[in-house]
Amino acid sequence: MTGFLSAVCVFSGVFYSRVLLRAEVVDCSRSFYFLVSEEENAAAAAQSVALDGGAGYVMRRFGNEYAVMACYFTEPAARAVQHTLSVREIPSRILEESGGTLYLTTNSEKRNAEKLKGCFHTLGDCVSLLYDLATAAETGGYTQQELKRILADVGGVLSRLSEENREGIFTGISACAATASAEIARIRRDIVYAKDLRYIQVWLSDQSLLLADDFSV
Repeated sequence: MTGFLSAVCVFSGVFYSRVLLRAEVVDCSRSFYFLVSEEENAAAAAQSVALDGGAGYVMRRFGNEYAVMACYFTEPAARAVQHTLSVREIPSRILEESGGTLYLTTNSEKRNAEKLKGCFHTLGDCVSLLYDLATAAETGGYTQQELKRILADVGGVLSRLSEENREGIFTGISACAATASAEIARIRRDIVYAKDLRYIQVWLSDQSLLLADDFSV
């Protein structure tokens, strides 16, 4: 049995190496720092987080659920907010997630390498804009009219991304962009709150990581 398992491991390693050698690598990598509640009941914690102005998004990883308060692009930024929360006696922790390196193995993927790269960069740009808008909504940096105007632009970009990439290897990206665009349209119909912008920003960050996993080996 031991010999059989060893042989399987060797075969798997050789197969994996060959796949890597044949793959075309596209670097769309990015790191996210999810600030999550320490509460065990993620669903209940998410509701509490949303009431306090946070994202209130439930993120699922390896069978675990986490109530996400916010998502940052650098560890120092996440640490600073975590410290502020600790002063208020709100326990939290930081989950670092990195991804976005695409390993393209099929002919279809390789033919569309630049297009795929463009799609992921567009999603990343929208995530960054939504983060900035959430901050502005929280600090009063923009009026409601300005927030809605910029949101309309972001929603338009996501809508076009969805419409132009509906088939084959782009199906997941199209569905993600369509959902985000629809959610932004819903947010614009009423008063724009920072917590709603944080939610869609965190959701889109999470989805971009999961979509990139579809092109991992």
